[in-house]
Amino acid sequence: MMLSIDDKEIGRQRGKGRNIYTLDGRVFTAFGNEVPPEIRDLLNLQEINFQGQHDSSYWFAESAGEVSRRINKIVNLSIIDSVLSYLNMTLKRSRTEVDILRTRLENTRQRRDALKYVRRMDKQFQRVEMLEAEWKAIIKMASSLSDSIDKVHIYETVETESSRQLKEASGALKLGEEYLRIQARARALADTCSRIRTYRQVLSKEIPDLSPLNLLAARYSNLRQRRQELESAVKDIRTIEEQKCKTERTLQSQKNNLRKLVGNRCPLCNQPIPQ
Repeated sequence: MMLSIDDKEIGRQRGKGRNIYTLDGRVFTAFGNEVPPEIRDLLNLQEINFQGQHDSSYWFAESAGEVSRRINKIVNLSIIDSVLSYLNMTLKRSRTEVDILRTRLENTRQRRDALKYVRRMDKQFQRVEMLEAEWKAIIKMASSLSDSIDKVHIYETVETESSRQLKEASGALKLGEEYLRIQARARALADTCSRIRTYRQVLSKEIPDLSPLNLLAARYSNLRQRRQELESAVKDIRTIEEQKCKTERTLQSQKNNLRKLVGNRCPLCNQPIPQ
């Protein structure tokens, strides 16, 4: 058996060992009276589309309420009823909540009117807090001043003791400086006495013969004069050697120039020019 629906071909075969459905050439095996899901979805078949052999006539055996319920289900009236029921329930609950909120609002207004004095008390409390803060600041300042006064007394005591110790140290310093001056003078006197004793020992000795020293001095003077003369002669010799080297370089340069002009032989005597 073949059936065409929505440009699709559905086939049904059932016999000995065969229970199949076809859909556009695709084969689906069925079990018992069940319809494959692909075929059932395409035909949009449900339980209501089938009636058994022993079932009563469709809707004729149902009560009026059941028939009305099924009709409502077809046109979705049940959803409308559910929505209306939900809206009525929500409206009732909302009205109840509004009444409760109004009652709370009225009670709150009454409490607000009854607590108007709190604002005045709050301002007074803020003033008290400001006065307390100022009082604490004054106490803190007074404590700081008291500590400062105590420190001043301590500093005065320390200064007095330091002044006394400074005076004592100044006296000791003066004594030390005087001691150092006396010690320096004693050392100077000791050095002077030592030098005097040395001078006395030297003066007590007999003056030696100085004639050898005079001869050595005369010889040193002669040697010094000869040295100066030799240095002058060496200087003159070095000057003459420098002039000689310069003259030789000039002569060699002239010879080179002459060879370039006349060759290696003299043009007058035809003799080789010496190197």
